[in-house]
Amino acid sequence: MTSAAVLYRALLASLNPTDALLLEYKTSQWAIIWVTRADRKDDPRIARFIKIFESDQIKQFIIKKFNGTVIPAW
Repeated sequence: MTSAAVLYRALLASLNPTDALLLEYKTSQWAIIWVTRADRKDDPRIARFIKIFESDQIKQFIIKKFNGTVIPAW
């Protein structure tokens, strides 16, 4: 199970990840890394998706929705 799935289940169970003994830094190896096939590396749709995902609007949504327990890593 991925750490995102574990975190999601913890949130559903009303557990607060900030009470954990350890928290990962936003520079963790588990931060989102975008990859694509070589033949699609210049696809404007992929670039647009990443730009939208990494926007300040999405960042603020994540911070508000998860109350600081999920840290945008970009």
